[in-house]
Amino acid sequence: MMSNYTQMVAAKKMKSEQMKKNTLDLIEKMIKNKEPVTVATLRKKTHYSRSFFYENQEVCEAIENARQLQKGCDFARSKKTILDKALIKENEKLKSINQVLKEENEKLKDQVSQLKIQIMERLG
Repeated sequence: MMSNYTQMVAAKKMKSEQMKKNTLDLIEKMIKNKEPVTVATLRKKTHYSRSFFYENQEVCEAIENARQLQKGCDFARSKKTILDKALIKENEKLKSINQVLKEENEKLKDQVSQLKIQIMERLG
């Protein structure tokens, strides 16, 4: 029969192995998608602690290998593309809102005209 301590150690080791596997898979995916592999990016995507990436030798080596593979890559262009797409989407959204407001403005102008006519009829 295993002691509680042995079970806890086994569970922690299993969790650590799963985290390592998830991270290594993510690094491969990022390389394939031409995303910059950094600890900061990995932290955001996995929510693992910074120390995990530095203390796990295999993960640390995978990060370093990815950096070497990506040396000289221009990631600014991909960031610019992402920002451009976001701006285009925002612009389309604002155009749509603008159109709705123009239509509402026309309706209000018509209502004002109708009210002016009613006032003139009552006074006249």
